[in-house]
Amino acid sequence: MTHFERLIQRQEIGDALRNDGRERIKMNEALMEMLLRLDSMPEVDPTMRELRRRVSRQIIGL
Repeated sequence: MTHFERLIQRQEIGDALRNDGRERIKMNEALMEMLLRLDSMPEVDPTMRELRRRVSRQIIGL
């Protein structure tokens, strides 16, 4: 998660995402993959459920 945040914050990557549709699609696909992995985790503990929600919101915010 923090890896993608750092990538987006870098100036040249941010510019590429704004200007190049293919780069934006690649980043969106990587973020969607993270969401799918997160959704596949079992919800055993309420604390884990809250952590999943928090991380999902961060991913969607990117």
